[in-house]
Amino acid sequence: TDMGRIIGAVLVITACSAMGLSMSRRISGRYRELVEWKRILGLIEGRIRFGGGTLREIFTELAEKEGAPYDRFFAHTAAAMEQGTGIRLSEHWSSALKAELSDAWLSSDDLAFLDGLGRDLGELDKVAQLQTLAFAKQQLEERRQELLRELPVKRRLYGCLGVLSGLFLTILLI
Repeated sequence: TDMGRIIGAVLVITACSAMGLSMSRRISGRYRELVEWKRILGLIEGRIRFGGGTLREIFTELAEKEGAPYDRFFAHTAAAMEQGTGIRLSEHWSSALKAELSDAWLSSDDLAFLDGLGRDLGELDKVAQLQTLAFAKQQLEERRQELLRELPVKRRLYGCLGVLSGLFLTILLI
């Protein structure tokens, strides 16, 4: 019937538009997470530089102060380090990334970057850790700046593609 086709067309257009909106939200979420990681790395850097303490103590403190999903990530890492199983920090960090940040907005490239950071942090002395954190913050800032330039265009593009794909599918189905 004609009414069924109209309802179907509206549902297809709505679903495709929602997918475009979801992609737009994903890129905005990635931007926010890059900013948040840069802030967190600054906290770790400051704590190492001025507060002392082990990485496990710093991660425990971050687990108590940060919001989701970072609280879970740092709690997971600190708890694994506390068990003292002889496993290196990089393995605990990597495990926590997979377990606690798998649903994050970050791209697979961003997660690989953070995984490399965990590998470097666990193998270095205080001076090298500070240099690594400074470099990582610089890298995150470059990623953030690049994404900031792309953000308006990509958000508009994803929104338009969602609507247009819905219209295209509707025309094909009718």
